Amino acid sequence: MTIILGHQDLVLGAIGIRSLLVPCAFFIIGITLRRNLGLHEAAIIINKTFTFWLIIIGIVMIAQLLVGREHWLNALPDTLGGDGREGIGDYTVGEVSVYLIFRPVSIFLHTGKLGSVVFVLATFRLFYAFSKGLASAQLMRSVILDIMLILVTGQRAAIIGYFIALIICLVLYTKTPLKVLSYIFAIFSVCYILLNSYIDVDNTNIGMLFLMRAASGLSDISTRGTDNLIAPANYVWDAYALTPAGAGAFSLGAESFGGKPLYDVVPNGTAENSWLRLLAEEGFVGLIGNILFWGGLFIYIIFSYVTREKLYIDGKQNIKLILLGAAYIIGILLLWANTHDILGNSTVMSLCMLVAGAIGSLEESVLVEFNEC
Repeated sequence: MTIILGHQDLVLGAIGIRSLLVPCAFFIIGITLRRNLGLHEAAIIINKTFTFWLIIIGIVMIAQLLVGREHWLNALPDTLGGDGREGIGDYTVGEVSVYLIFRPVSIFLHTGKLGSVVFVLATFRLFYAFSKGLASAQLMRSVILDIMLILVTGQRAAIIGYFIALIICLVLYTKTPLKVLSYIFAIFSVCYILLNSYIDVDNTNIGMLFLMRAASGLSDISTRGTDNLIAPANYVWDAYALTPAGAGAFSLGAESFGGKPLYDVVPNGTAENSWLRLLAEEGFVGLIGNILFWGGLFIYIIFSYVTREKLYIDGKQNIKLILLGAAYIIGILLLWANTHDILGNSTVMSLCMLVAGAIGSLEESVLVEFNEC
C-alpha cells in the first residue's frame, strides 16, 4: 500500500521489502532445522557454522590491518565510485587516533555491517559455550577470541552488547560476584596484553586505545540517542507519519534505484535509525506493525525461555541458556536499531532470525497449550 501511495516504484519497493522477507526466509530455515534435527543438534550446527565464519571474517580483518590502509585488500572496486575506501572507519577516541589503526570491513563493504555481524556470531558462541559447562580455561579461550575480534571492529554497540552478555553468562555460571569480577579482570587483562604485543604502532598503547574506545560507547549513549532519535523525530513525524514515502524509499541499498538515505533527507540530527526509517517509509500504521512483529518475536522467545524447564544434554549442557542467548541477541539488535539501521541490514537480521527460528521455537506441546490459552 505504501508503494502504491508513495513512490510507486516496484523495484525500489522490492529493496524495502527485502529487508523483511530475507530474514523471514532464514527464520523458516531455522525452524526447519529445529523440527528435523532437534534443539540440541540445531544448536551444534549453528555454533560450528558461526565459528567457521567468525574465523574467516577475523582472518581477513586482521590481514587488512597488517597490510595497511593503502593496500588493495582495503580498496573497494572502482565500479562502486568514490575513492575506493568508503567502508573503512577511523579508530578514534575523542581527539585521539592513530593513522595506521582503522576499522576494517573484512568481507563486507562497510565496517558497520562487520561490527553487527561479528556481534551476532560472537554472542551466540558465548551463550553456547557457557551452556556446555566447559572448564574455565576452555571458556576463556573462546571468550578472548570473540573479544579480540569485537574490539578490532571498533563497533561500540557490539562491544557493549557483548560485554553485558558476558556479565549475564558469568553471573549464571559462577553465582559469586567476586568470581565474576575476577573472570572479567583476567579476560580483559589477557586481551590488553595480546593487543599490545601483536600490534605495535609508534610506541602507542594500542590496548589502552581499544579499551578506551569500548568505554566511550557508554559515555556517548545519550549523545547518540539525541542525535539519531530525539533530534530528527519531530521532522520525520510531521513529514511522513500520515503520508509515508513508500517502502524502500530510504532503505539500505536503495540509492542505485532512486532512493536516498534518510539522513540525507532529514535536516535535524543524523536520522540513522531503523524505527524512524520505517516511520518515513511506511507511516504510523507501518511502524506499529513492525513494532508488533519484532517485539512479538522477542516476547515469543522470552516466553519459550520462561516456560521451559532446565534441559540438560549429557548431564551437563544447559540448553535453556541458549534460549536466553537467542532472546538477548534480538533484544540488543532492536535497541541498536535506534542508532543504526540494523533492521534494514538483511545480513545481520538473517543471522539473528536463523537463531530465533532454530533456538527460540517452542516445543510443539507447549505451543499447543499457548494457542489454547
